[in-house]
Amino acid sequence: MTRVFRWVFALALFLAAGCSGPQATIQPELATQLASRPSSIDLASLHGGNWDRLVIVGPYTTPEELDSVLGFHFGDRTLADSIARSDGINVIILVSAQTVVAAETVTRSVVDFGDPLPLALAPNGARFSVTWVSNGPILHLTEG
Repeated sequence: MTRVFRWVFALALFLAAGCSGPQATIQPELATQLASRPSSIDLASLHGGNWDRLVIVGPYTTPEELDSVLGFHFGDRTLADSIARSDGINVIILVSAQTVVAAETVTRSVVDFGDPLPLALAPNGARFSVTWVSNGPILHLTEG
């Protein structure tokens, strides 16, 4: 019985370790920044600000369109496929040089974008005004 218990325990640890991927940070950071219902938001600090380009792609963006916006092949096929077939999410990708630093789906109920997507922005251009509607905030790119 003890041997079976050890086996089950070891298997559970193995499965838990295998399921633990990178910690999602972008959506929780956005939710935190938007919690006080601000009239504007600056996304330059997302993920510690360790990136030089913010790419936002919207619903139904194909993997080929995503690669074109990035300027290189996006290696996360699961994420690329999910945005290509869903209208309930946007994908935010943080890039440093030609490397993806972070990429996450962000549900449109947490934040949506009022500008045509995709967007590719430098940190100093990642400022948005926020319009509050009944189903959540909509971000609009600000000038300058």
